[in-house]
Amino acid sequence: MLKRTLEGLLLIRTFRLLRKVIPPPLRRKGIVALGSVFLNSVTDLIGLATLIPLFMVIIDESKIHSNAFLNFLYNSFHFSSNKMFVVFLCCAVLTFIIIKNLVSIFLISVQTKFSFSLYKYFSSRLYAYYYSQGLLYLKEHNSNKIVNNISYNVLSFVQNVVMGCLGLINEFLIIGLIIVGILVYNPTAILILLLTVFPIVIIFSRIVKSKLTTLGKEMSGLHVNLNKGILESLHGYSDFVIRNKSYWTYQRLSRLLTKMSSRQIKKYVLLQIPAKVIETAIVLSLIAIVLFSIFVNVDLANLSVLLGVFGLAAYRILPSLNKLMLYIMNIRNNQFVFEIIEKTDYKQVIKAAHSVQPKETISFKEKLELRNISFSFDRINKKVIKDFSIEIPKGERLGIIGRSGSGKTTLLNILLRFYNQQSGEILVDNVVLNEEQTSRWRNIIGYVPQEVFIMDASLAENIALGEDLENIDFEWLDVVIKLARLQPVVNALDEGVRTNIGERGGKLSGGQKQRLGIARALYNRAQILFFDEATSSLDSETEEEINNSILHLSSINKDLTIIIIAHRISSLKHCSRIIELENGSVKKEWNYADLIQ
Repeated sequence: MLKRTLEGLLLIRTFRLLRKVIPPPLRRKGIVALGSVFLNSVTDLIGLATLIPLFMVIIDESKIHSNAFLNFLYNSFHFSSNKMFVVFLCCAVLTFIIIKNLVSIFLISVQTKFSFSLYKYFSSRLYAYYYSQGLLYLKEHNSNKIVNNISYNVLSFVQNVVMGCLGLINEFLIIGLIIVGILVYNPTAILILLLTVFPIVIIFSRIVKSKLTTLGKEMSGLHVNLNKGILESLHGYSDFVIRNKSYWTYQRLSRLLTKMSSRQIKKYVLLQIPAKVIETAIVLSLIAIVLFSIFVNVDLANLSVLLGVFGLAAYRILPSLNKLMLYIMNIRNNQFVFEIIEKTDYKQVIKAAHSVQPKETISFKEKLELRNISFSFDRINKKVIKDFSIEIPKGERLGIIGRSGSGKTTLLNILLRFYNQQSGEILVDNVVLNEEQTSRWRNIIGYVPQEVFIMDASLAENIALGEDLENIDFEWLDVVIKLARLQPVVNALDEGVRTNIGERGGKLSGGQKQRLGIARALYNRAQILFFDEATSSLDSETEEEINNSILHLSSINKDLTIIIIAHRISSLKHCSRIIELENGSVKKEWNYADLIQ
């Protein structure tokens, strides 16, 4: 029974989950952050306590001499008048408050640094997790949802759960210490406070909790759809405009914004209500104290001091209670992020952070062999690649054709090691290519897809993809630019290779993008080049230029192995051998002359 009760407490349950997902090195920083929360609460309380003597003197000047502490200060500093003592008291209180606030700012910075170190950690953890799942996983899952999880949801989690827990502890401590102080000063007052304020707060919390939880889930889903809608509208600009459907994209966006706005309004209004409810409850408790004092004939001067102390406490408790409710609501609304984070492993982050691309390459001097390769996306369904075998001598130009669904792209993804075959093996110079050798294998291959990925960065950074500008080998870069016949493009750019070529390569033509892809593959000193429908979206003239570039590469490097996957037969004119795929197997081998007939 006790265990269930403890698990039902939001803060305890959340702390257990945090302990589960935070790695040991960051837990130690968490202990320091908790210590700073405690110190911050104590300094806040002391700051509030320093106002009480000043408040007492303002209400009743005789307290200077009747109060032991105030009288001690008065005599110790040899004051000659009450007015000068009040001035001294004001200056002392102000000085202490300034020091207290400076200390508080430092302690808050400690908590914030810890919280956002978790933001960096959890985002890195999710990024490493999604990246480690492979190409097939990324194809099957919504990219907007993945982006939303890595960035928006983690940021919201840190701001509302991690910082919310620290804030919750801080406010609990402040309220608890104030209540203890009032309890010592006047037990009756604290009883009235508990009977009037807390029942109202608890009842309200239960009413609003479910509404805010529902709103949080709805807004998270809407955020994904909103991002998705905007990106689709931008990427599909030409299609929407040509079809005169621009208004449809606007209407779709408008509908999503209307839904998001309505939920934001509801959330904002609900979040404003706690302060008003608590304020009403505090006023109710003050009235209750006054009525109680009247009926039990409490002295008016003592009642004034009591109300003053109570008002001062209420001045600090009121925002604390409001913050408490907001923290609790925000923590509840973001509990779902635990489910996202829990499925990842912090060791993946450590591995990703410390992984260095090996410079070693796999030995490739004779041939690449695929032996009885089979693959299916679902083991129950039919095989996409079925008992596929082939030998590819080093230096060969191999073409692969076949109808859509024949298995060409799947075969390529197996060779690129994006997919792992279910049976069979790949051998390089009669050595089986296993998972441990994947990085070494990728150090000798280059890949030019139908649509070359281009970052919003310089031409140099796009060719040497994955390298910072200061680490690029510009001498080798010049060589591959000439090999890929990109020199005229470089000459036409204002800043040469350092020119930013725009989002998705907006400053380049289709053929120039493909040349960039070739240059990128060569920059990696590839011994095997894979072309995946690399010219299918180009006009005949540009296709011929790219084909000649491929032939040029092969002529200056006889050991360069080239594998071209294509729909267009014309893309394979320089291939020494062409295989036709059907249902994942080799249907027939051709040479180009026979194929065009």
